[in-house]
Amino acid sequence: MLPTPEFMIKRILPDSSTSQMRQVFSYVNLLRLYGERVNLVSQADLSRLWENHIYPSVIALRLLEIPQQARLIDVGSGGGLPAIPLKIMRPDLAIVLVESSRKKSAFLKKVIQEIDLPGIQVLNTRLFPEDQKFPHQNTFEVMTARALATLEELIPMAQMLLKPTGFLLAWKGETDLLEMKSAASHGTFDYLEYQVPVEFYPISEKFSSLRLLKIWFENRQE
Repeated sequence: MLPTPEFMIKRILPDSSTSQMRQVFSYVNLLRLYGERVNLVSQADLSRLWENHIYPSVIALRLLEIPQQARLIDVGSGGGLPAIPLKIMRPDLAIVLVESSRKKSAFLKKVIQEIDLPGIQVLNTRLFPEDQKFPHQNTFEVMTARALATLEELIPMAQMLLKPTGFLLAWKGETDLLEMKSAASHGTFDYLEYQVPVEFYPISEKFSSLRLLKIWFENRQE
């Protein structure tokens, strides 16, 4: 018998509760229900949502520390990954989801309402680093981005959005490391690379190539 999602989540986050698991299951069901018509994930991923999306999202909470009650902005949220699973497992986080698609934004609002997630809001807008009128500049401790853009595009956004002590957390693959090293050699930032421990590889085939990049800027604290 294959291990259940509850078992896998407990391996990653031993303190996860029954109520949190109910919320994650509700979220996965909504992704399956609306996934194809709203183009939230690929057709192939609809049958592998846990392995390809949920576990890779929550593993961040095992690998590094996100400050308590941090303000977090997720840019290019799409179907809410990784921010919705992070919010479920860390309800203390205050989260803003930025999504340019009206349909995807509507889906995110539906998720928030149906699984009862306070302290999270959706902004249906396209974010540009040069937009001086964006109301949330330099106000976040954490910016997250998963499969959104190149690091060259993410860095200016993070500089606009983060507090001086904040950091960007990017979900990247093994093949992105050269891009990271090249960008760091020309930029005013530092980074740490987090790799999933081998003991967790059986949980998701994505884990062997997944790299979490924590990026902070010159004259800012790690």
